[in-house]
Amino acid sequence: MGADVMRARLEAVLAAEDAMGVLARETRARLVNVSTSGCLLESETYLEIGTTGTLRVTVGEGAYSDAVRVTRATEVKGASPAWQIGVEFLWTSRPGSWSLRGMVTRLRREIAQQEIAVSFSSVGPN
Repeated sequence: MGADVMRARLEAVLAAEDAMGVLARETRARLVNVSTSGCLLESETYLEIGTTGTLRVTVGEGAYSDAVRVTRATEVKGASPAWQIGVEFLWTSRPGSWSLRGMVTRLRREIAQQEIAVSFSSVGPN
């Protein structure tokens, strides 16, 4: 393809009124907590409040994802840099079997149908 053709295509894209670009980056995080409305993550990377993206979580053989928006970012004091990042699920599409919020709902239903034995001991004044 000639340089003139490439230049003409570039100029056409740049002149378009509906041209949009997306900058994406992958950030590793640890899932601390998840609910049907959002998640709490911990990461070495700060994410600005209002940042949107797709959160993907792999559990065993299953992979789940949802569109999210960062609602808070709190620095964790300690030896290494860490951030606790709160994200809310966005309703960009109807949640399917692959969605994180769907996974949470299924897990809650499965747990509710099981008998769960809970025991604890405490040490202290009686």
